[in-house]
Amino acid sequence: MSQNRINILPEDVANKIAAGEVVERPASVVKELVENAIDAGSTKILVDVEVGGRKRIRVTDNGSGMSPQDAVNAFKRHATSKLRSADDLNHIVTLGFRGEALPSIASVAKVELQTRTDGAPSGTRLRIEGGSLLEHEPCGCPVGTQLDVERLFFNTPARYKFLKTTTTEMRHITAHVTRQAIAHPEISFRLTHDDRNIFDYAKATDSLARLRDVFGSETAEQLIMVKNEQYGIRLWGFVGNQNATRKNKDYQYLYINQRYIRNPVITRALYDGYGSALVKGRHPVAVLFMEIDPEWVDVNVHPTKEEVRFSDGQTIYRVVYHAVKNAFQIATESIPEHLPGFFEIENKDQESGVRKQGLGVRDQEAGVREQGSSSQKLWQFPNQPRHYRPSRQHVDAAISAYREPTVDFGENTPPPADDLDRLSPTAPPTPHFRVLGQLHRCYILAEFQNGLWLVDQHVAHERILYDEAMAAQRGQTFPSQRLLFPITLNLSAEEYQRYQEVQPILQNLGFQITPTDGRTVHVEGIPTSIRRWKDGQALRDLLDASDEDPPPVLDDAEWVINQYSCKNAIKKGDPLNPTEMEILLKRLFATENPYTCQHHRPIILEITLTELDRKFGRNT
Repeated sequence: MSQNRINILPEDVANKIAAGEVVERPASVVKELVENAIDAGSTKILVDVEVGGRKRIRVTDNGSGMSPQDAVNAFKRHATSKLRSADDLNHIVTLGFRGEALPSIASVAKVELQTRTDGAPSGTRLRIEGGSLLEHEPCGCPVGTQLDVERLFFNTPARYKFLKTTTTEMRHITAHVTRQAIAHPEISFRLTHDDRNIFDYAKATDSLARLRDVFGSETAEQLIMVKNEQYGIRLWGFVGNQNATRKNKDYQYLYINQRYIRNPVITRALYDGYGSALVKGRHPVAVLFMEIDPEWVDVNVHPTKEEVRFSDGQTIYRVVYHAVKNAFQIATESIPEHLPGFFEIENKDQESGVRKQGLGVRDQEAGVREQGSSSQKLWQFPNQPRHYRPSRQHVDAAISAYREPTVDFGENTPPPADDLDRLSPTAPPTPHFRVLGQLHRCYILAEFQNGLWLVDQHVAHERILYDEAMAAQRGQTFPSQRLLFPITLNLSAEEYQRYQEVQPILQNLGFQITPTDGRTVHVEGIPTSIRRWKDGQALRDLLDASDEDPPPVLDDAEWVINQYSCKNAIKKGDPLNPTEMEILLKRLFATENPYTCQHHRPIILEITLTELDRKFGRNT
């Protein structure tokens, strides 16, 4: 006789399994509690976090509150005030609807709830530990709800050990609260960590005012209004101009009926709408709100409810694409065609990679205006043919001005004085070499005693910057330069939070930064090795890059320096003259390991004369 082997799991075990999907990390708890507060009609939401959410998360709101019985029911599985029947799943307009969040959280933490409805003589207090209700009693409290979540994952040590550092967990929490703050300017939000304010946003008059609080006034001023209403869909929001781009997608906020979502169709339409205005490797700043019939979208496809499906993705694409494209056309047409002044323009033609300079036509970000079809991507200069060919006089002048490298094979000519102090005094003697030239603006060719070197110019410079920056962290002086015109940057909450964490590292790198009011910083000096400062964008990119999760084998300093050296190194396609190549190689051989970079990529490919002779069939 066979035995029955399928068991019905106890409720506490089922809740812990459900918690594995709903409660991934402390930020998941914050997300669910803040969404509940919004659904309750709150106008003020306070989020207080201790030790990145490990120790405590408290969310307080002034919403509608709960009756004593509703407070108890809220911690039962699939108990919700937002659905009555299966048909309601086709008309979801609230952020929460499954009734899984509170029982899942309570099953893996110690929870205390205080809540009161308007007009009730007293409130209700519950204390739940590991899913078990321990206390249920009346209490005095204001109208609204306060939920304290302590010792998250205290009874699931396997889950607890997979939490990241306090910095990383707090970064995720900040991101979740920021998303809701952008979607709801009519609500005031305050977020604190270990009794320190991360941000405190008062009620805003409109979305742009809230974006000014979140992004800072500088980024907000670079936003372009987007709007489109077609096919029963209303789209509106803001996208950044060509100056308001980032190195990652962290500044893209997409909302469907005020729900933050991620969707590849909308993202693709956003990028296609930018077209050639978006520089390769950069990502736009975008805040887009779409109001759509709930029946057109399925939000019940993922535990986090951030991934959605559309019944007609092509229509969604067209609405977003045309909105972004038209916004850019209108903004561009409103810019004066010609502005006085001569300035250098640097851009690489997709086909030739040639760097051009001349008289420019400013676009809305004080850059250049692109002419012609989007497929050509060539830059038009006034009074100059599209395919410029230099005259014979220009060629003769360039040839006469060219000087052969001053380095003779077998001896080393010192580099210029301003680079001599960059060579390590303890480094071994530089091997004798002679620079031959540059191959495809990517590799340096140099002759040495036994053959030929091919040097990757980007990786070589990255190794140099990395070694110098690491030496600066050990107390050596890192070259810095004062800005002729110091600038003031208004950082977002995430940027300022990260700046505070890595401020000593930035100071050792040569940044001279002074915090002023709120999230504003005054930049007076920068490292001399920063090649493209662009009014502070290099610092923002560094903060964005250092905001990513570092590999476990690297500490914060190594991770920031890795990003710094990579972003500021000479790039593939950058032309170098013979003197620059010579100095670069001398600085390379002054490093501890000139043959591989910190990522273990090769820097130098060495071809000996013996190998060459063998290739050519010569008898040695």
